[in-house]
Amino acid sequence: MRFIAAMLISGLCAAGAGAQTSYPMLTHAHPVAVQCGATAEVQVDCQMSLFGAYQVLVEGAGVTVEVLPANASKADPSARPQVRSVKLKFTVAPEAPLGVREFRIATSLGVSSVGQILVCDHAVVQETANNNTPDQATHSSCRVWPAARSKPWKMSTTISFTPRPGKC
Repeated sequence: MRFIAAMLISGLCAAGAGAQTSYPMLTHAHPVAVQCGATAEVQVDCQMSLFGAYQVLVEGAGVTVEVLPANASKADPSARPQVRSVKLKFTVAPEAPLGVREFRIATSLGVSSVGQILVCDHAVVQETANNNTPDQATHSSCRVWPAARSKPWKMSTTISFTPRPGKC
C-alpha cells in the first residue's frame, strides 16, 4: 500500500514539472558596443524564447533601451512562437559613464539572464563579412583610432584588416 501511495505522489509531481518553461538565456548581442551620444539598434540572441519582450532593465545612468517591434508572424496566434532574437534600440547620453553595462530583458515568460553591452567614446565600426585581405578591409571615414570593432562570429578563426587613420 505504501508503494502505491509513493508511486501516485511521484506521478503527480512529475506531471506538474512538465508544464514549466525556462527563462530566456541571452547568448550574445551585436554590435557589442554603443558610442556615447549615439543611438544604435542592437540584435540580442538567446536560447529558449524572448516571446512577449516588453522592457529592458539596464544598469547605470545615461542609457535608455526600448524593445523594437518584431515583424508580425503568420503562425497560429494561439501558439507561443519561439522568438530567438529581438532588436533593441539603445540610446546613450553624451555624458554617460563609460564601461560595460549589464542588461536584462523582461518578457511574458520571465526576466532573462544577464547580457552585456559596452558604452565607449570611440566610434563603433561594423565589420564586413569578407575582410580577410587588405583589399577587402572594412573602410571607415572615422579618424579616431582605436575604434570598437564589432561583428557576428561566423568563422572559427578570422584575420581582420582595418585601415589605420590617414588611409580611410
